[in-house]
Amino acid sequence: MEDAPLYSETPSKGIKYYHDRTPAQRASFEINKVMESRLVFLDKDNFSMNAQLDALPLTNRPGVFQMPSFPFGFERTEFDRQNYMTEDFVKDPARVNAVRGIWGFLMGGPKPPPMTDKQIHDVLLLVKADTDKIKSRGGQVLFVRTPSSGPFRQGEKMGFPREKYWNQILAVTGCDGIHFEDYPQTANFICPEFSHLNRTDARLYTAAFVKILSTHKGWEVQSEKLLTKL
Repeated sequence: MEDAPLYSETPSKGIKYYHDRTPAQRASFEINKVMESRLVFLDKDNFSMNAQLDALPLTNRPGVFQMPSFPFGFERTEFDRQNYMTEDFVKDPARVNAVRGIWGFLMGGPKPPPMTDKQIHDVLLLVKADTDKIKSRGGQVLFVRTPSSGPFRQGEKMGFPREKYWNQILAVTGCDGIHFEDYPQTANFICPEFSHLNRTDARLYTAAFVKILSTHKGWEVQSEKLLTKL
């Protein structure tokens, strides 16, 4: 695991844990599931003393930098690991703007030089090698572009124009794709902080996406099963 490539260490650990779980760990999970559904636990990440201290809006001292923290309510996690923004967060302009500010900060740093057409093509060939491997094992690959809006989307269009990236990844890999801007039922969603849908719109988008998915060959049965869960 020490040699795991960047961004794959955590998934690799999760897969290893899944296969190596002991009987005691499996039993603990089932017991915890019952307890968590009937008891209220203190959210230490937001309500503990340390969490409250970390949330204080302190100005950085010279030579000291602290990454801004996401405000309470931006991300809540349900038992099935579904994440959503709370209604209180969406209705609070100060917290919404705080997250927008974080995105602006992250996007405002030094930028690498634009990739050449050859560099882009080389990356796409690496993606093709991965998709070919999935297909060789009987798998299906569908690329999905979910909604973003506002300055975030404008920045994406400037930095990653569709003709160079999205269109090319489908052409090079020979895979199908669903881009939110290509369908009227998903093209006009507004993300409160430019990059995530609120809870209501996320459900509407998911329902529309599954119906769109059902129009793609080979995905009809999976789509019908998903629709029954919405």
